[in-house]
Amino acid sequence: MKTLPGNVALLVAVGLVLGGCPVDPSGNNNWIDAGLDRNDDDGDGFSEAEGDCDDTNRDIHPDAREIVDGIDNNCDGLVDDDLDGDHFPAAEDCDDTDPNIHPLAPENCNDEVDNNCNGYTDAEEPDHDGDGFGVCAGDCNDNNIWISPGNVEDPTDGVDNNCDGVIDEIQGNCDCSGEPGMTIEEQAARALGLCNPYQVLSANLIGNPTGYGVYDDWAAILPRVSQDASSNDGLPQVNCKFLILASGQAKNPDPQSGEYMDLGIWGAPDPAPAPDGADVNDLTQFELQLRVPGNAKGFSFDFVFFSVEYPEFVCSTFNDTFYALVIDDPGLGGGQRTNVSFDNENNEITVNAGFFEYPPYWSLDITGTQYELAEAWQPGCSDDPSIGCTAPDPCPAYKGSTTGWLRTTSPATPGADITLIFSIHDEGDSILDSAVIIDNFRWQTVPIEGPGTVK
Repeated sequence: MKTLPGNVALLVAVGLVLGGCPVDPSGNNNWIDAGLDRNDDDGDGFSEAEGDCDDTNRDIHPDAREIVDGIDNNCDGLVDDDLDGDHFPAAEDCDDTDPNIHPLAPENCNDEVDNNCNGYTDAEEPDHDGDGFGVCAGDCNDNNIWISPGNVEDPTDGVDNNCDGVIDEIQGNCDCSGEPGMTIEEQAARALGLCNPYQVLSANLIGNPTGYGVYDDWAAILPRVSQDASSNDGLPQVNCKFLILASGQAKNPDPQSGEYMDLGIWGAPDPAPAPDGADVNDLTQFELQLRVPGNAKGFSFDFVFFSVEYPEFVCSTFNDTFYALVIDDPGLGGGQRTNVSFDNENNEITVNAGFFEYPPYWSLDITGTQYELAEAWQPGCSDDPSIGCTAPDPCPAYKGSTTGWLRTTSPATPGADITLIFSIHDEGDSILDSAVIIDNFRWQTVPIEGPGTVK
Protein backbone atom coordinates (compact mmCIF):
# COMPACT_ATOMS: atom_id res chain seq x y z
CA MET A 1 0.00 0.00 0.00
CA LYS A 2 1.34 3.38 -1.09
CA THR A 3 1.60 6.05 1.60
CA LEU A 4 0.92 9.69 0.73
CA PRO A 5 3.49 12.27 1.66
CA GLY A 6 2.63 13.95 4.94
CA ASN A 7 1.78 17.37 3.45
CA VAL A 8 -0.52 15.83 0.83
CA ALA A 9 -2.23 13.67 3.44
CA LEU A 10 -2.76 16.74 5.53
CA LEU A 11 -4.38 18.60 2.62
CA VAL A 12 -6.76 15.74 1.96
CA ALA A 13 -7.68 15.47 5.59
CA VAL A 14 -8.36 19.20 5.85
CA GLY A 15 -10.50 19.05 2.75
CA LEU A 16 -12.57 16.24 4.12
CA VAL A 17 -13.03 17.91 7.47
CA LEU A 18 -14.13 21.19 5.87
CA GLY A 19 -16.59 19.39 3.57
CA GLY A 20 -14.88 20.55 0.41
CA CYS A 21 -13.80 18.41 -2.47
CA PRO A 22 -10.33 16.87 -2.47
CA VAL A 23 -7.85 18.42 -4.82
CA ASP A 24 -5.82 16.32 -7.21
CA PRO A 25 -2.25 16.93 -5.97
CA SER A 26 -1.07 16.40 -9.55
CA GLY A 27 -2.95 19.51 -10.59
CA ASN A 28 -4.82 17.60 -13.37
CA ASN A 29 -8.20 17.44 -11.56
CA ASN A 30 -8.58 13.79 -12.42
CA TRP A 31 -10.11 12.78 -9.15
CA ILE A 32 -13.77 11.81 -8.95
CA ASP A 33 -15.89 14.81 -7.78
CA ALA A 34 -17.75 14.65 -4.55
CA GLY A 35 -20.24 17.24 -3.25
CA LEU A 36 -20.65 20.71 -4.78
CA ASP A 37 -17.46 21.01 -6.69
CA ARG A 38 -16.39 23.49 -9.30
CA ASN A 39 -15.77 20.95 -12.01
CA ASP A 40 -18.10 20.89 -15.08
CA ASP A 41 -18.32 17.13 -15.46
CA ASP A 42 -20.90 17.03 -18.28
CA GLY A 43 -19.47 19.93 -20.31
CA ASP A 44 -22.64 22.07 -20.29
CA GLY A 45 -20.81 25.16 -18.97
CA PHE A 46 -21.96 24.81 -15.38
CA SER A 47 -20.52 23.00 -12.39
CA GLU A 48 -22.44 21.92 -9.34
CA ALA A 49 -21.10 24.90 -7.46
CA GLU A 50 -22.53 27.09 -10.23
CA GLY A 51 -26.03 25.63 -9.89
CA ASP A 52 -25.97 22.53 -12.10
CA CYS A 53 -28.42 20.21 -10.40
CA ASP A 54 -27.38 17.22 -12.54
CA ASP A 55 -23.74 17.46 -13.58
CA THR A 56 -23.96 14.14 -15.39
CA ASN A 57 -26.51 15.41 -18.01
CA ARG A 58 -25.43 18.25 -20.29
CA ASP A 59 -29.12 19.05 -21.08
CA ILE A 60 -29.76 20.03 -17.48
CA HIS A 61 -28.31 23.31 -16.18
CA PRO A 62 -29.49 26.79 -15.12
CA ASP A 63 -29.63 28.07 -18.70
CA ALA A 64 -31.53 25.08 -20.09
CA ARG A 65 -35.05 25.52 -21.52
CA GLU A 66 -37.64 24.03 -19.24
CA ILE A 67 -39.74 21.44 -20.99
CA VAL A 68 -42.62 19.30 -19.74
CA ASP A 69 -40.84 16.02 -19.08
CA GLY A 70 -41.06 15.49 -15.31
CA ILE A 71 -37.51 16.89 -14.81
CA ASP A 72 -36.26 20.18 -13.44
CA ASN A 73 -34.35 21.09 -16.61
CA ASN A 74 -33.30 24.61 -15.56
CA CYS A 75 -32.40 23.74 -11.96
CA ASP A 76 -34.72 26.30 -10.40
CA GLY A 77 -36.23 23.78 -8.00
CA LEU A 78 -39.49 23.46 -9.96
CA VAL A 79 -40.30 20.46 -12.12
CA ASP A 80 -41.53 21.70 -15.53
CA ASP A 81 -42.16 25.19 -14.07
CA ASP A 82 -45.89 24.39 -14.49
CA LEU A 83 -47.47 26.32 -11.65
CA ASP A 84 -51.09 25.83 -12.78
CA GLY A 85 -50.86 22.14 -13.72
CA ASP A 86 -51.86 22.57 -17.37
CA HIS A 87 -48.71 20.76 -18.57
CA PHE A 88 -47.14 23.88 -20.08
CA PRO A 89 -44.09 25.54 -18.55
CA ALA A 90 -44.14 29.22 -17.74
CA ALA A 91 -41.95 29.95 -20.77
CA GLU A 92 -44.81 28.80 -23.06
CA ASP A 93 -47.81 29.53 -20.87
CA CYS A 94 -48.95 33.16 -21.09
CA ASP A 95 -50.79 32.77 -17.77
CA ASP A 96 -49.24 30.06 -15.60
CA THR A 97 -51.76 30.75 -12.86
CA ASP A 98 -54.81 29.64 -14.88
CA PRO A 99 -55.02 26.01 -16.10
CA ASN A 100 -57.56 27.06 -18.77
CA ILE A 101 -55.03 29.31 -20.50
CA HIS A 102 -52.21 27.68 -22.46
CA PRO A 103 -51.10 27.22 -26.11
CA LEU A 104 -53.53 24.36 -26.80
CA ALA A 105 -56.54 25.89 -25.08
CA PRO A 106 -59.56 26.70 -27.29
CA GLU A 107 -60.12 30.42 -27.73
CA ASN A 108 -63.14 31.70 -25.83
CA CYS A 109 -64.41 34.36 -28.20
CA ASN A 110 -66.41 36.28 -25.60
CA ASP A 111 -64.07 36.87 -22.66
CA GLU A 112 -61.49 39.40 -24.00
CA VAL A 113 -58.71 37.01 -22.93
CA ASP A 114 -55.96 35.44 -25.03
CA ASN A 115 -56.86 31.89 -24.05
CA ASN A 116 -54.54 30.12 -26.49
CA CYS A 117 -51.47 32.32 -25.93
CA ASN A 118 -51.09 33.31 -29.58
CA GLY A 119 -51.09 37.06 -28.94
CA TYR A 120 -54.67 37.65 -30.20
CA THR A 121 -57.88 38.21 -28.30
CA ASP A 122 -61.36 37.10 -29.41
CA ALA A 123 -62.32 38.83 -32.70
CA GLU A 124 -58.62 39.51 -33.41
CA GLU A 125 -58.01 35.79 -33.90
CA PRO A 126 -56.37 35.32 -37.33
CA ASP A 127 -57.62 33.18 -40.18
CA HIS A 128 -54.99 30.44 -40.17
CA ASP A 129 -56.15 28.48 -43.22
CA GLY A 130 -57.02 31.45 -45.45
CA ASP A 131 -60.68 30.58 -45.99
CA GLY A 132 -61.90 33.97 -44.78
CA PHE A 133 -62.93 32.82 -41.31
CA GLY A 134 -61.03 32.60 -38.02
CA VAL A 135 -62.16 30.55 -35.05
CA CYS A 136 -64.03 33.53 -33.60
CA ALA A 137 -65.79 34.03 -36.93
CA GLY A 138 -67.24 30.53 -36.64
CA ASP A 139 -64.58 28.39 -38.35
CA CYS A 140 -64.87 24.97 -36.72
CA ASN A 141 -61.57 23.83 -38.28
CA ASP A 142 -59.18 26.69 -38.90
CA ASN A 143 -56.55 24.33 -40.29
CA ASN A 144 -58.64 23.22 -43.27
CA ILE A 145 -59.58 25.62 -46.08
CA TRP A 146 -62.42 23.31 -47.14
CA ILE A 147 -64.24 23.80 -43.83
CA SER A 148 -65.79 27.14 -42.82
CA PRO A 149 -69.17 28.83 -42.29
CA GLY A 150 -68.98 30.12 -45.87
CA ASN A 151 -68.68 26.68 -47.42
CA VAL A 152 -71.43 24.48 -48.75
CA GLU A 153 -72.23 21.13 -47.18
CA ASP A 154 -71.08 18.12 -49.15
CA PRO A 155 -73.54 15.37 -48.13
CA THR A 156 -71.13 12.58 -49.09
CA ASP A 157 -67.88 13.19 -47.18
CA GLY A 158 -68.70 12.68 -43.47
CA VAL A 159 -67.54 16.21 -42.61
CA ASP A 160 -69.34 19.27 -41.25
CA ASN A 161 -68.20 21.47 -44.15
CA ASN A 162 -70.24 24.56 -43.22
CA CYS A 163 -69.70 24.45 -39.44
CA ASP A 164 -73.38 24.35 -38.59
CA GLY A 165 -72.95 21.42 -36.21
CA VAL A 166 -74.59 18.92 -38.57
CA ILE A 167 -72.71 16.46 -40.78
CA ASP A 168 -73.76 15.68 -44.36
CA GLU A 169 -77.16 17.34 -44.25
CA ILE A 170 -78.91 17.89 -47.57
CA GLN A 171 -79.09 21.56 -48.46
CA GLY A 172 -82.35 22.93 -47.16
CA ASN A 173 -84.38 25.96 -48.05
CA CYS A 174 -84.79 28.96 -45.77
CA ASP A 175 -87.90 30.38 -47.40
CA CYS A 176 -90.49 28.70 -45.19
CA SER A 177 -90.19 31.18 -42.33
CA GLY A 178 -89.88 34.90 -42.78
CA GLU A 179 -88.25 37.46 -40.55
CA PRO A 180 -89.73 40.88 -39.71
CA GLY A 181 -88.40 43.65 -41.92
CA MET A 182 -86.99 41.44 -44.67
CA THR A 183 -86.58 43.28 -47.97
CA ILE A 184 -88.02 41.89 -51.19
CA GLU A 185 -84.43 41.18 -52.29
CA GLU A 186 -83.76 39.13 -49.16
CA GLN A 187 -87.00 37.25 -49.71
CA ALA A 188 -86.05 36.62 -53.35
CA ALA A 189 -82.60 35.26 -52.43
CA ARG A 190 -84.17 32.92 -49.90
CA ALA A 191 -86.84 31.85 -52.38
CA LEU A 192 -84.06 30.72 -54.72
CA GLY A 193 -82.43 28.72 -51.92
CA LEU A 194 -79.56 31.11 -51.14
CA CYS A 195 -79.70 30.75 -47.37
CA ASN A 196 -76.11 31.37 -46.26
CA PRO A 197 -75.55 35.10 -45.57
CA TYR A 198 -71.80 34.69 -46.07
CA GLN A 199 -72.42 33.75 -49.71
CA VAL A 200 -74.76 36.62 -50.67
CA LEU A 201 -72.81 39.89 -50.73
CA SER A 202 -75.66 41.93 -52.19
CA ALA A 203 -78.99 41.49 -54.00
CA ASN A 204 -80.87 43.96 -56.18
CA LEU A 205 -84.16 43.63 -58.06
CA ILE A 206 -84.17 45.91 -61.12
CA GLY A 207 -87.21 47.13 -63.05
CA ASN A 208 -90.84 47.89 -62.42
CA PRO A 209 -91.83 46.28 -59.07
CA THR A 210 -94.95 44.83 -60.67
CA GLY A 211 -92.68 42.72 -62.89
CA TYR A 212 -91.30 40.54 -60.10
CA GLY A 213 -92.43 38.82 -56.94
CA VAL A 214 -91.90 35.99 -54.46
CA TYR A 215 -94.77 33.50 -54.40
CA ASP A 216 -95.72 30.17 -52.90
CA ASP A 217 -97.60 29.07 -56.02
CA TRP A 218 -98.76 30.11 -59.46
CA ALA A 219 -102.03 28.46 -60.38
CA ALA A 220 -101.25 24.72 -60.18
CA ILE A 221 -97.45 25.22 -60.08
CA LEU A 222 -95.74 24.78 -56.70
CA PRO A 223 -92.11 25.21 -55.57
CA ARG A 224 -89.94 22.27 -56.51
CA VAL A 225 -89.51 19.56 -53.89
CA SER A 226 -87.94 16.13 -53.92
CA GLN A 227 -90.11 13.12 -54.54
CA ASP A 228 -87.23 10.97 -53.31
CA ALA A 229 -86.53 10.73 -49.57
CA SER A 230 -82.79 10.67 -50.27
CA SER A 231 -83.04 13.77 -52.48
CA ASN A 232 -80.99 12.11 -55.19
CA ASP A 233 -82.74 14.34 -57.69
CA GLY A 234 -80.99 17.41 -56.29
CA LEU A 235 -84.21 18.98 -55.02
CA PRO A 236 -84.97 20.25 -51.51
CA GLN A 237 -87.24 18.14 -49.35
CA VAL A 238 -88.92 21.30 -48.03
CA ASN A 239 -89.48 24.32 -50.28
CA CYS A 240 -92.04 27.07 -49.83
CA LYS A 241 -91.34 29.91 -52.31
CA PHE A 242 -90.08 30.68 -55.79
CA LEU A 243 -89.18 33.86 -57.67
CA ILE A 244 -91.08 35.12 -60.72
CA LEU A 245 -89.59 37.64 -63.18
CA ALA A 246 -91.70 38.88 -66.09
CA SER A 247 -91.69 41.30 -69.01
CA GLY A 248 -95.15 42.37 -67.87
CA GLN A 249 -96.92 42.07 -64.58
CA ALA A 250 -95.86 38.98 -62.64
CA LYS A 251 -98.78 36.53 -62.65
CA ASN A 252 -100.26 38.65 -65.41
CA PRO A 253 -104.00 37.89 -65.74
CA ASP A 254 -103.77 38.63 -69.47
CA PRO A 255 -100.23 38.45 -70.90
CA GLN A 256 -101.63 38.55 -74.44
CA SER A 257 -103.21 42.00 -74.22
CA GLY A 258 -104.41 44.65 -71.82
CA GLU A 259 -103.01 47.13 -69.33
CA TYR A 260 -100.60 44.74 -67.57
CA MET A 261 -98.21 44.10 -70.46
CA ASP A 262 -96.26 47.35 -70.63
CA LEU A 263 -93.98 48.03 -67.65
CA GLY A 264 -93.00 51.45 -68.98
CA ILE A 265 -89.34 50.59 -69.60
CA TRP A 266 -88.24 51.31 -73.18
CA GLY A 267 -84.85 51.22 -74.85
CA ALA A 268 -83.10 49.45 -71.97
CA PRO A 269 -79.45 48.43 -72.38
CA ASP A 270 -79.16 45.08 -74.12
CA PRO A 271 -77.98 42.65 -71.41
CA ALA A 272 -76.65 40.13 -73.95
CA PRO A 273 -72.95 39.23 -73.72
CA ALA A 274 -72.62 40.42 -77.33
CA PRO A 275 -75.34 43.06 -77.88
CA ASP A 276 -76.92 42.81 -81.32
CA GLY A 277 -78.75 46.12 -81.28
CA ALA A 278 -82.11 44.58 -80.45
CA ASP A 279 -84.86 46.84 -79.15
CA VAL A 280 -84.97 45.87 -75.44
CA ASN A 281 -88.04 46.88 -73.40
CA ASP A 282 -89.62 46.01 -70.06
CA LEU A 283 -86.31 44.73 -68.66
CA THR A 284 -86.67 42.94 -65.30
CA GLN A 285 -83.62 41.57 -63.48
CA PHE A 286 -82.43 40.07 -60.23
CA GLU A 287 -78.74 40.88 -59.73
CA LEU A 288 -76.77 38.99 -57.08
CA GLN A 289 -73.22 39.51 -55.88
CA LEU A 290 -72.13 36.09 -54.66
CA ARG A 291 -69.03 34.69 -52.99
CA VAL A 292 -68.45 31.18 -54.30
CA PRO A 293 -67.87 28.79 -51.37
CA GLY A 294 -64.29 27.59 -51.10
CA ASN A 295 -65.32 23.99 -51.65
CA ALA A 296 -67.79 24.64 -54.49
CA LYS A 297 -66.99 23.80 -58.11
CA GLY A 298 -70.13 25.33 -59.63
CA PHE A 299 -73.82 25.97 -59.20
CA SER A 300 -77.20 24.99 -60.62
CA PHE A 301 -80.73 26.37 -60.60
CA ASP A 302 -84.11 25.29 -61.92
CA PHE A 303 -86.45 27.43 -64.02
CA VAL A 304 -89.57 27.42 -66.20
CA PHE A 305 -89.91 29.88 -69.09
CA PHE A 306 -93.35 30.93 -70.41
CA SER A 307 -94.24 33.05 -73.44
CA VAL A 308 -97.40 34.02 -75.31
CA GLU A 309 -95.17 34.59 -78.34
CA TYR A 310 -95.40 30.84 -78.90
CA PRO A 311 -96.26 29.75 -81.53
CA GLU A 312 -96.90 32.84 -83.63
CA PHE A 313 -93.43 34.32 -83.32
CA VAL A 314 -91.35 31.16 -83.35
CA CYS A 315 -88.45 31.63 -85.77
CA SER A 316 -88.82 35.39 -85.72
CA THR A 317 -86.79 38.21 -84.20
CA PHE A 318 -89.70 39.29 -81.98
CA ASN A 319 -88.61 37.10 -79.12
CA ASP A 320 -88.69 37.79 -75.41
CA THR A 321 -85.49 36.46 -73.86
CA PHE A 322 -84.34 34.99 -70.55
CA TYR A 323 -80.66 35.16 -69.62
CA ALA A 324 -78.63 33.86 -66.69
CA LEU A 325 -75.52 36.03 -66.87
CA VAL A 326 -72.30 35.43 -64.95
CA ILE A 327 -69.69 38.21 -64.63
CA ASP A 328 -66.25 38.34 -62.96
CA ASP A 329 -65.65 34.61 -62.73
CA PRO A 330 -62.06 34.16 -63.99
CA GLY A 331 -62.78 30.58 -65.01
CA LEU A 332 -65.80 31.45 -67.14
CA GLY A 333 -65.15 33.53 -70.22
CA GLY A 334 -62.14 35.09 -68.55
CA GLY A 335 -64.44 37.03 -66.25
CA GLN A 336 -66.44 38.54 -69.12
CA ARG A 337 -70.26 38.57 -69.16
CA THR A 338 -71.35 35.05 -70.05
CA ASN A 339 -74.83 33.61 -70.58
CA VAL A 340 -75.01 30.14 -69.03
CA SER A 341 -78.63 29.24 -69.98
CA PHE A 342 -79.12 27.98 -73.56
CA ASP A 343 -80.32 24.89 -75.40
CA ASN A 344 -78.14 22.21 -76.99
CA GLU A 345 -77.95 24.28 -80.18
CA ASN A 346 -76.69 27.29 -78.19
CA ASN A 347 -79.98 29.11 -78.69
CA GLU A 348 -80.85 31.64 -76.01
CA ILE A 349 -83.94 30.88 -73.95
CA THR A 350 -86.71 32.20 -76.19
CA VAL A 351 -89.58 30.55 -78.04
CA ASN A 352 -86.92 29.52 -80.59
CA ALA A 353 -85.20 27.31 -78.03
CA GLY A 354 -85.55 23.57 -78.45
CA PHE A 355 -87.05 23.23 -74.97
CA PHE A 356 -90.46 24.72 -75.82
CA GLU A 357 -93.22 22.16 -75.50
CA TYR A 358 -95.98 21.57 -78.00
CA PRO A 359 -99.32 22.44 -76.40
CA PRO A 360 -101.46 20.94 -75.05
CA TYR A 361 -98.96 18.20 -74.17
CA TRP A 362 -97.16 19.98 -71.34
CA SER A 363 -94.87 18.23 -68.87
CA LEU A 364 -96.03 20.74 -66.25
CA ASP A 365 -99.61 21.66 -65.45
CA ILE A 366 -99.73 25.35 -66.38
CA THR A 367 -103.50 25.60 -66.17
CA GLY A 368 -104.49 29.00 -64.85
CA THR A 369 -101.25 30.82 -65.70
CA GLN A 370 -102.87 32.39 -68.81
CA TYR A 371 -100.01 30.95 -70.90
CA GLU A 372 -102.11 27.94 -71.92
CA LEU A 373 -105.24 29.42 -73.47
CA ALA A 374 -106.75 27.83 -76.56
CA GLU A 375 -107.06 30.21 -79.51
CA ALA A 376 -109.78 29.86 -82.10
CA TRP A 377 -107.68 31.84 -84.55
CA GLN A 378 -105.09 29.64 -86.23
CA PRO A 379 -101.77 31.50 -86.20
CA GLY A 380 -99.21 31.06 -88.88
CA CYS A 381 -95.96 29.20 -88.16
CA SER A 382 -93.04 29.26 -90.57
CA ASP A 383 -89.34 28.43 -90.46
CA ASP A 384 -86.68 31.09 -90.78
CA PRO A 385 -83.39 29.51 -91.95
CA SER A 386 -81.46 32.64 -90.98
CA ILE A 387 -82.36 32.07 -87.32
CA GLY A 388 -81.77 28.34 -87.48
CA CYS A 389 -84.94 27.07 -85.84
CA THR A 390 -87.87 24.88 -86.83
CA ALA A 391 -91.46 26.04 -86.44
CA PRO A 392 -94.00 23.62 -84.89
CA ASP A 393 -95.95 21.57 -87.36
CA PRO A 394 -98.89 21.51 -87.20
CA CYS A 395 -99.05 25.01 -85.84
CA PRO A 396 -100.94 24.76 -82.49
CA ALA A 397 -104.05 26.81 -81.97
CA TYR A 398 -102.85 28.16 -78.63
CA LYS A 399 -101.53 31.46 -77.42
CA GLY A 400 -98.67 30.62 -75.14
CA SER A 401 -96.66 27.66 -73.98
CA THR A 402 -93.77 26.72 -71.71
CA THR A 403 -90.46 24.88 -71.55
CA GLY A 404 -91.40 22.88 -68.46
CA TRP A 405 -88.84 22.66 -65.66
CA LEU A 406 -85.24 23.06 -66.84
CA ARG A 407 -81.97 22.96 -64.93
CA THR A 408 -78.94 25.10 -65.76
CA THR A 409 -75.56 24.08 -64.37
CA SER A 410 -72.39 26.17 -64.58
CA PRO A 411 -68.83 25.91 -63.29
CA ALA A 412 -67.63 28.50 -60.78
CA THR A 413 -64.23 29.40 -59.34
CA PRO A 414 -63.94 28.49 -55.62
CA GLY A 415 -63.65 31.58 -53.43
CA ALA A 416 -64.33 34.04 -56.27
CA ASP A 417 -66.69 37.00 -55.94
CA ILE A 418 -69.01 36.82 -58.94
CA THR A 419 -72.11 38.58 -60.26
CA LEU A 420 -75.11 36.49 -61.29
CA ILE A 421 -77.94 38.26 -63.13
CA PHE A 422 -81.27 36.65 -63.93
CA SER A 423 -82.76 38.77 -66.71
CA ILE A 424 -85.93 38.80 -68.84
CA HIS A 425 -87.15 41.36 -71.38
CA ASP A 426 -89.46 42.10 -74.30
CA GLU A 427 -87.56 42.24 -77.57
CA GLY A 428 -88.76 44.31 -80.51
CA ASP A 429 -91.87 45.51 -78.68
CA SER A 430 -93.27 46.01 -75.16
CA ILE A 431 -96.27 43.68 -75.44
CA LEU A 432 -96.94 39.94 -75.67
CA ASP A 433 -95.35 39.00 -72.39
CA SER A 434 -93.10 36.26 -71.07
CA ALA A 435 -92.27 35.14 -67.57
CA VAL A 436 -89.85 32.86 -65.75
CA ILE A 437 -90.07 30.96 -62.46
CA ILE A 438 -86.65 30.47 -60.81
CA ASP A 439 -86.11 28.09 -57.90
CA ASN A 440 -83.70 25.65 -56.24
CA PHE A 441 -80.33 27.40 -56.56
CA ARG A 442 -77.62 24.96 -55.42
CA TRP A 443 -73.85 25.13 -55.10
CA GLN A 444 -72.21 22.03 -56.53
CA THR A 445 -69.15 20.36 -54.99
CA VAL A 446 -68.34 18.12 -57.97
CA PRO A 447 -66.36 19.36 -61.01
CA ILE A 448 -68.47 20.80 -63.83
CA GLU A 449 -67.06 20.90 -67.35
CA GLY A 450 -69.04 23.80 -68.74
CA PRO A 451 -72.38 25.59 -68.61
CA GLY A 452 -75.44 23.88 -69.98
CA THR A 453 -79.18 23.42 -69.58
CA VAL A 454 -81.18 20.19 -69.54
CA LYS A 455 -84.75 19.10 -68.83
